[in-house]
Amino acid sequence: MVYDGLNAIDHQIRPVIQRKKYVIIKVNNVSTTNQLAATHADTVWGILDYLQPQYNMPVSIMESSAGDTMEGFRNFGYVKLAADSAAKNVSLVDLNAEGKYQVIPLIDYDLHLQPVRLAARLLDPDAYVICACMLKTHNTVVATLSVKNMVLGAPLHQAPKETPRWNDKRKYHTGIRQTHYNMLLTAQKLRPNWGVALLIGAWRCSTATRAWKAMDPVPARRYLRALPSRPPTTSQRTAWAWSAWASIPRGRAT
Repeated sequence: MVYDGLNAIDHQIRPVIQRKKYVIIKVNNVSTTNQLAATHADTVWGILDYLQPQYNMPVSIMESSAGDTMEGFRNFGYVKLAADSAAKNVSLVDLNAEGKYQVIPLIDYDLHLQPVRLAARLLDPDAYVICACMLKTHNTVVATLSVKNMVLGAPLHQAPKETPRWNDKRKYHTGIRQTHYNMLLTAQKLRPNWGVALLIGAWRCSTATRAWKAMDPVPARRYLRALPSRPPTTSQRTAWAWSAWASIPRGRAT
């Protein structure tokens, strides 16, 4: 399915990717221990099946997880994938450990400016960026889609074993309006380097409740609605957001 989807729009991808020096596959590993919340290795294989026969360039699988990025790479089979002889010239990059960044100004809860460090790799004009995102409900933006994956995957936190600890991802959670505005500013910064996005929709979860243990797989189509012919009213948007929030199973993380 992934291969067929990319191959169907190859005529749009080819003119851009041919001007680049390498490919970034930006996976979505908000949890490093629960596969339901993370990009599956089979999705990455589908991307490689499309890329490798026709584009002879290095491929880097990258993430800046909220936890230990390399733990997620091991748990979800990316390390095994990169070591496979069929995966030619594929590397794994923990953006937090690499520690290269560019700074942009965002706003805090009181609307004061605060600096945030974004992963420099995601701003590299030589990279063709492929977003491979898991569809998930979210307590602030209703759903995690491709823009959310790229925007909140860009800010960094401390590398493993680094002290003192710091986390620029937390600077986005400064109130609902501030969060959306900060995401807008970050998207504007990242957008010139975006290539293509894949949205894998099969499960539900919430980073807000950390309800990994309580999650059950639910077909995503149960949460997809046909868009109305006119823009939704404020009350409709609120009802949809509450419907998504109410569908999240509650529980404690272990």
